[in-house]
Amino acid sequence: MTQTWQIILTIIGLVVASITAIGVFYGPRLVAKRQEKREKLGVHFKDLKLNIIDSIGDLSWQIRNCEGQMTHQDDSPVPPIYKFEQVDLFTCFNLHFPLEADEWKQLKERSLEQNQSAKDFESKIKEYIESDHNLTPLKKDPIPDTGGEGKDPLRAMIDKAKAKANMEEMIVDVTPKCLCRTLYELAQNSSPVYDFTKAEIKLSDSLYILHFPKIVIGASQLVYAKTAEKVKYCNSVFVGIQESPDFRQEASRIYDNAKKLVKDFKDFSTRLAAKIDNISKYGIGREFKKLKKCPICKKI
Repeated sequence: MTQTWQIILTIIGLVVASITAIGVFYGPRLVAKRQEKREKLGVHFKDLKLNIIDSIGDLSWQIRNCEGQMTHQDDSPVPPIYKFEQVDLFTCFNLHFPLEADEWKQLKERSLEQNQSAKDFESKIKEYIESDHNLTPLKKDPIPDTGGEGKDPLRAMIDKAKAKANMEEMIVDVTPKCLCRTLYELAQNSSPVYDFTKAEIKLSDSLYILHFPKIVIGASQLVYAKTAEKVKYCNSVFVGIQESPDFRQEASRIYDNAKKLVKDFKDFSTRLAAKIDNISKYGIGREFKKLKKCPICKKI
């Protein structure tokens, strides 16, 4: 019996020794391999952050409400797709950060819908002016600039006004965009730059003009005509738009939606930055893991 136990103990000792030997031999290799995998994941994460995540975060923080439209700092509207979304690495972002990718997608879709609403509203104002009241705002002033190098700007403006006085048609420089801007400013409970209820009709060099007293010279005259009646009629159309409950309600809705969307973009940017910062410190190999479907992870 004693001999049997000795054999068993010997076998157990050999097994333990073998396991210890394997651990001593392979343990460092396994640790090194795990460390190498973690380092490669870290490189993959940094690549994602630099080329995709930082772009999304920066854009989300900078997007603003420009007269009801979602635009960047250079006034360009949010596009259907950005250049960085067309690279293969963006697929990795979708896989590693599915919740953030989905929220980013929804914010962009809402932006496109918002911008279309603002364009539709401007088109509605345009139709009201042109079709319903037979006024056609200019896309470009037909009178060439009479100013030249060394010429007095005020004199040049007067010469330009005189040239306009010789034209047969009434000139309307008020655009649908200008009227929309007035409605959006009213939606903010602020005094509009072009307040048509306070505009004045003045005679200048045989030409009747719609004058805005509080606006700097050169931008204070938006309607030119040979008769005061034409200018008065034109301004009555603009006042009607400015005081219309329907137009003001729609402008408020568009502006408020854009304001909320800007806040949602900023909130998203803040949360994304916090998550990425946490992963950078503690989450490589834990929260940011190797994924079977990720094309970069397959190479790790």
